[in-house]
Amino acid sequence: MSEQKWRFDERDPRLKELLLSLSRMAAGEIDLRVPVTGSRDAIDAISYAINVLAGELAYQQSLRLAESEKARATAEQTSRTKSQFLANMSHELRTPLSAILGYAELLVAPGIDQAERESHATRIRDNGRLLLQLIDDILDLSKVEAGRLRIRHAPVNVMSVAREVISDLSDRALGKGLRLRLVEENAPPPCVRTDQLRLRQILTNLVGNAVKFTEKGRVELKLSHLQGSPMIQLVAEVRDTGPGMDPDQAKRLFEPFVQLDPSTGRRFGGTGLGLALSRHLARLLGGELELVATKPDQGSTFRLTLEVEPCDQAPPDPQEQARQLHAVAHSGSLTGKRILLVDDAPDNRMVYSAFLKRVGAEVVAAPGGAAALAAWTTAQANPATAFDLILLDLQMPGMDGFECLKELQELGCNIPVLALTAHALRDHRQRGLEAGFRGYLTKPLGADEFVAGVIEALKTEP
Repeated sequence: MSEQKWRFDERDPRLKELLLSLSRMAAGEIDLRVPVTGSRDAIDAISYAINVLAGELAYQQSLRLAESEKARATAEQTSRTKSQFLANMSHELRTPLSAILGYAELLVAPGIDQAERESHATRIRDNGRLLLQLIDDILDLSKVEAGRLRIRHAPVNVMSVAREVISDLSDRALGKGLRLRLVEENAPPPCVRTDQLRLRQILTNLVGNAVKFTEKGRVELKLSHLQGSPMIQLVAEVRDTGPGMDPDQAKRLFEPFVQLDPSTGRRFGGTGLGLALSRHLARLLGGELELVATKPDQGSTFRLTLEVEPCDQAPPDPQEQARQLHAVAHSGSLTGKRILLVDDAPDNRMVYSAFLKRVGAEVVAAPGGAAALAAWTTAQANPATAFDLILLDLQMPGMDGFECLKELQELGCNIPVLALTAHALRDHRQRGLEAGFRGYLTKPLGADEFVAGVIEALKTEP
């Protein structure tokens, strides 16, 4: 192919126009086009090429603008969602906290009788547990999204777990005039292998949501199973006669931090975390959580399906476990035991000291690592005052729990040392056990659980 020979006249006025157009384009006028006269000379060829290039640049810029606008809209929506979540979370945390503070004031008010005191104390405890559940939900979701939440399969009686969930929520349903019942249709075997804590968490969330949003009528939890080999399919359905949802609301139902209508949070409360977390947990358990039916003003039905393995081993009964824990904690096994309790929070020292003293222990409390080392050294000088166990907070100003444990080990300490900490993540626990702690107790703890943990540590050989 012969090379094209272009005509080019530097006196051509189009050259000046071409240079001017290029200058304007370089200044940002990319929609500008250079005139093409049809002369088929060098200036026309350059003009045509510049127009093609300018068109491509304009197209790419339009794509970038569209992507930028989409990113901006997404960022604004994310910001609104997070702001709404924070507002909801603030409300949800302040609600039980308000009750705790209010009932605490009533508890110390003059002139109240014993029945009122017990009622106020019970409400403080229940609202404290609700506050803890909210915090646990946030931590669990963050662990799931980071891939760090561990599932622990063990023998479980699914029907016992379901009965507990119904029992726990029955007062709330009764207070709204709702019928809450467990339907056993083709009930699952008495023993299957799954994670009891996470199964209960999912069922509690589903039934609790149904009770929360249903104003009248009923809420049902139906359990059944489909036989397979070697696995069976466990099916749990929660049906309500609540407000239901339209298709657009249903599509966004499992998004974290999302409530379908801002007025929902004001009317019913909630953080928008429960269903997102429950679906994550269902998938970690090898199953799925779905919304299978809903219509506005006609209620909703959620279905949890799990592939589980049947087992012959008798699973522990949760109520029996609670009774056994209480029996251990009140067995008097700490009578005559001397315990060093180290915590920088005065209220924690007071509460956990009281738990130990109620079952016969002698407690020496220290506000930090340096004071703990001094107390240990003094006690070791006399066999009659030696400690049998140390409870050690991990996060303290000055000398933290890990540094204090290392110092104790260098001083020859060979008695059980338990971590008593608010750090609840698995990595913290693993680090504590690797450092030499005999056990790991996570605050907050009820009296039975706390005392039973101490008793168990005293039984364990180093």
